[in-house]
Amino acid sequence: MRYVKHVEAKDIYTAMLVGISIFVAGMLVLYLLIRHFSHPSTAVTYVPYVIREKVEQNDGEIISALNDIKKAITSQYPSQVTDMVVNVGDKVKMLYGKNGLGWQSFTITNVGSSPVYLAVNDWKRPEAPIYPGENIDIDFKRSGAIERIYLKCDEGQSTTVKIHAVK
Repeated sequence: MRYVKHVEAKDIYTAMLVGISIFVAGMLVLYLLIRHFSHPSTAVTYVPYVIREKVEQNDGEIISALNDIKKAITSQYPSQVTDMVVNVGDKVKMLYGKNGLGWQSFTITNVGSSPVYLAVNDWKRPEAPIYPGENIDIDFKRSGAIERIYLKCDEGQSTTVKIHAVK
């Protein structure tokens, strides 16, 4: 015969209450730890102070760096778009402006019936023409890099090109 210890209900409830209390206390500690490490109060008050102090020490350097960033960003975005239609013959045709074209990029489309040769900034007879119906995208990735465009057809031929340019 086995020996079975008699336990009163009061003891069971007390043990359950202690277990639940320990569990709730553990969950509360875990919650507080998570909250503390995800939003440390020292960083919230200390970091703005450090940033403000560094900004006051390095105003000139920061302003200079921000101006450099501004120049780099504005040089990548178009300030003006130009569309034109140009008739090209068998003599070299140069497109340029008073101070150069000042373009960053352009797309040229041959809408005529003859091939056309293209050179940018310096005339060198290209080996491959732009055939009728073809288009070429040229992008120098910086504002004002394209100063001149040279166009020419083969002897006795002419064509028309459309140019869409970004300054």
